[in-house]
Amino acid sequence: MGKSATDFIIHRVNIVEPKSDEVFYGAVRVEKGVIAEILHGEVELLNADLPVIDGRKQHLLPGLIDLSVGFGGGAHRESAARIGRAAAKAGVTHIIAEPDCDPVIDTPAVVDYLRRKSVTDCLVKTDVTGALTKNLQGIEPTEIGLMQDSGALFFTDGDRQIENSEILYRMMRYAAGEGALIALHPEDKTMSEHGCVASGKIATLYGLPGIPETAEIIALERDCRLAQATECKLHIRQISAGASVDIIRKFKDLGVNLTAGVSVCHLLLNELDVIPYKTFLKTRPPLRTEEDRGALVHAVKSGAIDIITSAHRPRTADSKRLPFIEADYGCAGIETLFSAILSLYHSEQLTLCEAFRPVTCNPAERLGLASGVIRVGAPADLVLADLERSYVVSRDDFVGFASNTPFENRKFEGVPLQVYRDGVLIYDHNEKDQIL
Repeated sequence: MGKSATDFIIHRVNIVEPKSDEVFYGAVRVEKGVIAEILHGEVELLNADLPVIDGRKQHLLPGLIDLSVGFGGGAHRESAARIGRAAAKAGVTHIIAEPDCDPVIDTPAVVDYLRRKSVTDCLVKTDVTGALTKNLQGIEPTEIGLMQDSGALFFTDGDRQIENSEILYRMMRYAAGEGALIALHPEDKTMSEHGCVASGKIATLYGLPGIPETAEIIALERDCRLAQATECKLHIRQISAGASVDIIRKFKDLGVNLTAGVSVCHLLLNELDVIPYKTFLKTRPPLRTEEDRGALVHAVKSGAIDIITSAHRPRTADSKRLPFIEADYGCAGIETLFSAILSLYHSEQLTLCEAFRPVTCNPAERLGLASGVIRVGAPADLVLADLERSYVVSRDDFVGFASNTPFENRKFEGVPLQVYRDGVLIYDHNEKDQIL
């Protein structure tokens, strides 16, 4: 999909390389879909034999990698074509699909089918995760080894916790033997099943059942200890509490092969934003205190949290416009991912490289991908962006099916101008917002 790959040069541009923590002025030459040369400073290109793109002193970043993208199922189903267009518009060049598709990704045949289908249907690179248990029921283990051979990048039951510790222990041993990465959602359902917001003053004030941070902490501690015992590679999908950061640090210091993630919503929003009964901000895990939000941002800055995701969960408006307790969980996050992350830079909470490292080189390293960097020989997955151009988020402007954004009417600064996947131009803001 999109135009054919071409050889070209982008010059007069500020190059952002999160992996090496560098921002420098220069040029990038792309040939045959890969980065062929990186030049520093003002470059004389009057006699260049390749097409030249004037970066106009904007910023060039690696394409974003979103580790947690839900396609949904049934009434909430998002097509690969539409979600690919939404991703391209946001500077996301590689998405990893959650297993709760229709059908559930729990067999090698489904892994192979969806990977093949995404090549023709999706504008951006698409990989899939395999379910840890059959039909995501948390009981019968799937064939991790065979699904990995078919191309599943890692294994997870998504936002569902595996309650039985013995089953999880055996699955971790199996995954360790296959060298497979598993990703878990830390939530003790016995403490959270009937809650819908974070426990505390807001829950009490509005008469809503709360979810204590202890529900996350207990599950997180268990999961990390099982990973330690089995030597399994573990990724914690999302944390929401500042106390969880301490647990992550502890087990990393103990040598556990561990990474941790957070959704961009939990870095920008807190429980006060839910007032009054804003169901579009009903998330799993819930938004917590401003102190928790600040601790999560600091953990991203220090590297304790490795990966930021959109936690994109497509939901219909009807499933959200319900009483808060009855409304579905989940936000549409992918179309605002770039700008939302950039707001942490504009507010001086993170440097530019600190903000984008968790959506470029960090997920690439964890999954063994060659992308996520601006290096010679790396895929030319690139985002040319204007970091200062402002806009107001409106669901009416979304190109994807999902419009359940938590950032409606929020003003953001920073938009992708052009997005390239393997040297192919797949989005051009300057051509009437054209997705190619």
